[in-house]
Amino acid sequence: MKDRPIHHVCYIVDDITNGVEKWVEATGAGPFFLLGEHVEFEETLLEGEPCVFDHASAIGKWGPIFLELMQLHELTPELEPRLYTGSAGGGNIAHIAYIVDGPAAERERLEAAGMPEFLQLRQGPIQISLHDAPLLGHAIEVHENTDAINDLFAMFAAGAEGWDGSEPLRQMPEE
Repeated sequence: MKDRPIHHVCYIVDDITNGVEKWVEATGAGPFFLLGEHVEFEETLLEGEPCVFDHASAIGKWGPIFLELMQLHELTPELEPRLYTGSAGGGNIAHIAYIVDGPAAERERLEAAGMPEFLQLRQGPIQISLHDAPLLGHAIEVHENTDAINDLFAMFAAGAEGWDGSEPLRQMPEE
């Protein structure tokens, strides 16, 4: 993970609204943008096979990084323990994420380091892979460095500039 700055951290919460309220109060993170009550991907593959990954997600700024809060609704049974623990147990961190220019090479590097890919997600130009990271106790999420992902997170960062604490949970702007 050397030379790969953490882009965001994802925590699993029981309820997005309550989770946002608690994080804002405790840490000042925010504002959070709701990606959806039921986030959908064009492609969702668990070890190469279609799977169910029904969740809500909200992302906000937390100091120099971003914070994702995820509420799980319905999952393919084999996926659930991997999101909660990264196959190692402990805590409610679902994953840490970073962005790379060469996702295929990064997947190979992680595989060689004993961190195999288990989940592939795609929505338009945004492609995501999640990897088991037993040593860390949570998964690693890898994003390809694209304008789409950078523009999305730039919007989240802009929302945090000068934020006065009002409207801590926001809807995504209409396109």
